[in-house]
Amino acid sequence: MEKIKMKNQFFKCSKCGSIVYAVVGTTNGLTCCGVPMKKMNPNSTDAANEKHVPHIEGNKISVGSVIHPMTPEHHISFIAINNKDSMYFKFLNPNEAPVINYNLKGDEIVYEYCNLHGLWKK
Repeated sequence: MEKIKMKNQFFKCSKCGSIVYAVVGTTNGLTCCGVPMKKMNPNSTDAANEKHVPHIEGNKISVGSVIHPMTPEHHISFIAINNKDSMYFKFLNPNEAPVINYNLKGDEIVYEYCNLHGLWKK
């Protein structure tokens, strides 16, 4: 049996801000609030890389080599870890440090979503 390949694509609604993570299948025609959802391209926003690109040190993942602010107006909503077989999400609240510990194997893709500057990955 052929192994299913994960897509690892994120989409955002331009009206309500909802985010969808696409695992498998087609994403053609993906809509929300009556409009097509837009594919999110990681690391495509003009913002400070040192505060947005996930920083990995051993099993510790922090958002940015300089820790990202976590205020109600500007914060990291989630950190996501893809290890090719699964996806782990850690949802964060404002005023909570954007740092998690995870048993990393070394081949993971780490994403984070900033409410102002979009999706980032390492």
